[in-house]
Amino acid sequence: MSNLQFKQAMLAYEEGLRGESVRRREIESFKESQSNAFASGGITLAGSPLAVLQETQGLGDQELTAMRRATRDQGELGKAV
Repeated sequence: MSNLQFKQAMLAYEEGLRGESVRRREIESFKESQSNAFASGGITLAGSPLAVLQETQGLGDQELTAMRRATRDQGELGKAV
């Protein structure tokens, strides 16, 4: 792997880290919006509303895990030089 390829791999890795951070904040913001919507409607966070929030968290965790793996793979590619 050339120096240019290494730099490209490292840039992709850093971009992946930033992307993961941004997406984590978006997921947290979305969960807060869901909670606020339930609360403004007089709905308590028990039963189905809680299940919705838990599903949101679970799906968000899966997405972040996939992003983290892709970012890790980019880092490994950069180390292969």
